[in-house]
Amino acid sequence: MECCSNPRIALVTAKCSDLCTVVFDGKEHDGYVPDDMGIGGDDYVKFHYCLECGKIHGDWPLETPEFARAEENYEEEFPEEECDYCGGSGECPECNGGNDIPDDDDEVCEDCQGSGTCPECNGDGKILVE
Repeated sequence: MECCSNPRIALVTAKCSDLCTVVFDGKEHDGYVPDDMGIGGDDYVKFHYCLECGKIHGDWPLETPEFARAEENYEEEFPEEECDYCGGSGECPECNGGNDIPDDDDEVCEDCQGSGTCPECNGDGKILVE
């Protein structure tokens, strides 16, 4: 599908390996570039971009990306529960999220290594049910 007849079309490519993040309909994909979104695939983002109208060229419309369909049952497959250690706050309970360490003190909280985040849930407030 062509967006306009202007010949000013740029090819955009970028290697991101497995560091690609895509958010669609509130669902997030982290990893390689999804190959079913018209923007490349595997290690590379790749698309044609019109410098006149600002649209991406491609074969549209596309189906809902596989990662978005697959994550519909994510909570059922990987249930989570509130972290017992921090009570779901995501903050280290030993140092109150770093607030109980004086600014002039060189000591850091042994549990969270001074980050202020809960060492059990890494600040998420939730852990996977095993």
